Amino acid sequence: MPSKSGCKEEDKIVKTALFSYAESKEYFAYICRADFMPGSGDFEDEDAIANDKECDCFEIRLGNISSAKGCLASAGFAESLDQAVRKVESLDGFVKWL
Repeated sequence: MPSKSGCKEEDKIVKTALFSYAESKEYFAYICRADFMPGSGDFEDEDAIANDKECDCFEIRLGNISSAKGCLASAGFAESLDQAVRKVESLDGFVKWL
């Protein structure tokens, strides 16, 4: 069952970041441990990219801007925590790590 962060209970929130939308609304992003990385699904891609894989990885989840709770969106996956941190910090509206 997803938690408030959108991470499944068995997945652990590793880092939480604060974001600002139009300098008037704050929301959060979470880096969660995951054990599954979806592939592109594109038959023209190499198998390593096209196919889903089970692995230790990280998912970036974005909080709902209009509500403190509710549905969250995935902002992608990363193979390492460092890669996930760089992705989060490069997103528009990043303020700081909490």
